[in-house]
Amino acid sequence: MKWLLLVLVIALVAGPVAWLRPSAADKRHAALRMAARRAGLEVRVTALPQRRRARVRREPAEFGAAYALMVSRDHSAHWQPALWLRSADGGWESAEDASASLVPDWWPAIAAALPAEVQAVEVAPGRVAAYWREQGDAESVERLAAALQALKARLLTTVPVVAAD
Repeated sequence: MKWLLLVLVIALVAGPVAWLRPSAADKRHAALRMAARRAGLEVRVTALPQRRRARVRREPAEFGAAYALMVSRDHSAHWQPALWLRSADGGWESAEDASASLVPDWWPAIAAALPAEVQAVEVAPGRVAAYWREQGDAESVERLAAALQALKARLLTTVPVVAAD
C-alpha cells in the first residue's frame, strides 16, 4: 500500500512538470524565431490576413507569425500601404482593400524568392512584412529575409525620399 501511495504522489508531482516541457513544434518555432532575429527581422505572433470574403463571413482567423523588416519612417513615409495574398493556385493577388499595388514588372521576381509557406506580404510605412504559419526551416527564414531585403531595396529606389524642410 505504501508503494502504491508513493507512486501516486510521484505521478501527481511529475505530471504537471511534463506538461511544462515545450513540444517539438514549440522548439522548432523558437529556433525559427531566433534565426529571424539574427537575420534582423522582428517577429510577432498574429492573425494571418484574411480576404474580404472571409472577413465578411466572419470566419475565424488563423494564427501565424509576421516576420517584419523595419524601415526608417523617414525613408518609408511615402509608401502606399499594400497587402498581397497568396492565391489558391500559388500565385499572388492584391487584397481588395489595398490602396496601392506593387509595380508588376518587379514583383514576380521578389514573389518567386519567397518561401512557399508565406501566405501574405504587407508593405506599410515603417516596415515590410511576411505572414506565414512557420512551417519552414532555417533556410526558409534566410530566403524570407533576403526577399524582404530585396523588397525594401526596390521600394527605397522606386519611391522618392522627400527631405524634411
